Amino acid sequence: MRSVAEATLRGNVPGDAPLLFRTAAGLTYWTSGDALMGSRIANKALAALEHHAVWGAIVSGGFTLLMLLLAWFVFTRTGRGLGSNEYLRGARIAGQSDLRRELFWKRKGPLRIGKVRVPAAFEAEHILVSGAPGTGKTNILNRMLMGRRSRLRRLALERGRALLR
Repeated sequence: MRSVAEATLRGNVPGDAPLLFRTAAGLTYWTSGDALMGSRIANKALAALEHHAVWGAIVSGGFTLLMLLLAWFVFTRTGRGLGSNEYLRGARIAGQSDLRRELFWKRKGPLRIGKVRVPAAFEAEHILVSGAPGTGKTNILNRMLMGRRSRLRRLALERGRALLR
């Protein structure tokens, strides 16, 4: 740290060039860059600067490490414990009767998933239908969109035009 401050001063002021120095008491006098860098007050100021810079780095590094540990704990050790390769499937949350009981008082929309009518407020949510070929994905989509087509509020375009009948 001392060498950086000394190099900065020497880069701006040659060693024997006069320099106006002002003390903390307000006194001003002329000195040279070499004499200023060799003085007791410059050594004391640079030592204090180095001490505070090192302690600042230690404190900020410790705080950063503490926050990283806290973030790791919050994001990996709390909650339901789902890993990146695990799925929370709907059948594990609630069965058909439990789902009907849960949705009984909500206003129903025309959309159905299986035999359960989806509340109108949930119609804008994303729905993923996946499965192997021949498992009925297109059939369930057609059944889900029957209500939409009858009310003519939305138009769905499938690439093969199967939904535009």
